Amino acid sequence: MKRVRRGEIVRTVHEILYENPFWMSAIVQGIANYSALARKIKPILEERLGCKIKSNSIVKAIVELTKKVHLEMRKREIGPIMFSVKSGKALTVVKSANDKLLNRLLPYARVLNFDAKARELAFIHSAKVQKLVEGILSNVEKVSYRIAELTIENVERLGEDFKNHVLALLAWNGVDIKGFVESSGSLIIYVIENDAWKALKILSGITSFPLTA
Repeated sequence: MKRVRRGEIVRTVHEILYENPFWMSAIVQGIANYSALARKIKPILEERLGCKIKSNSIVKAIVELTKKVHLEMRKREIGPIMFSVKSGKALTVVKSANDKLLNRLLPYARVLNFDAKARELAFIHSAKVQKLVEGILSNVEKVSYRIAELTIENVERLGEDFKNHVLALLAWNGVDIKGFVESSGSLIIYVIENDAWKALKILSGITSFPLTA
């Protein structure tokens, strides 16, 4: 069995974490579950190093990085952020979508994501046109969710660190995020409708965010 030095494990774990802004944001905020994070990192790490690595070694590497980051961390203080919420929206994900189907839906929906390779289409639409959309998709494999639309204004001036901080904070607190887009300087986050109140409480408590550079 190939043996790897501890230093190489630590270095590679840190590389993997720095490559993922959500994971890093959770670490700098002190909200990361080390064991859960180690389980996510483990298959990536083992593929890169070409051998099996104990979860405990990964946890130790995460803790080491956490201490280092907290020593170096700077924060940007911000005033109350402006945000709003809209309900009455639906998110539908369609399998095996095609251009013809996409063109039929465009007048009634906002495309969130279209994976041309997988032919998977995710789009947002008003609950008012649900029956119309279902009619268009009557013979298509799909899944729909009731969602709320959270809009945070003036995100552009706060930069990428703020966006990553918000998304990581919501995700690590169990908010089911179905997607997000940036539009006219604002960040629009789509969450399961039942999680909207939880998301609002989290957003209202943000007064600063960590800077990674």
